[in-house]
Amino acid sequence: MNILKHKEINFIKQFTHDLFDSDIDISISNKDNFIPWVVSNFVNILHDNKIFISSVVMTPKPESDFNKKHFSFTVSAKSNNQSYFLDLLLLQELNSDELDTLYNSNKVIIIQLESTIILDDISIVNYLNKFNFFNLSKDNDKYLLVFSNI
Repeated sequence: MNILKHKEINFIKQFTHDLFDSDIDISISNKDNFIPWVVSNFVNILHDNKIFISSVVMTPKPESDFNKKHFSFTVSAKSNNQSYFLDLLLLQELNSDELDTLYNSNKVIIIQLESTIILDDISIVNYLNKFNFFNLSKDNDKYLLVFSNI
């Protein structure tokens, strides 16, 4: 079951809140630190919702539709009789030509941008209004953007 579609758990909001509070570097170059944080946070959110798991697996996914400035992975957790998974896509840059592909994915998309990029390309913010969920947070000179169509 895709954890984002599990209506009893407001997962995406809790995940995003935790992400903003974590003060972790969200970048492709830091993915080796980011992935364990995601796995840990995924387990914590499930536990907070009284879902106790017996195993967790992170699986990187090759993305032929995207260039090498993207990293996609799935975190899966199993309980006694149920499996939960979360698909994430970590972006190094946001290309407006890829927005339609992103819109049609079932992933939580995360990108950290310089503030000038957001201010220079307001069409990106307008496009994000099409997604079912998006959140933008500013910290110093960077923006953290999380969005999903689930």
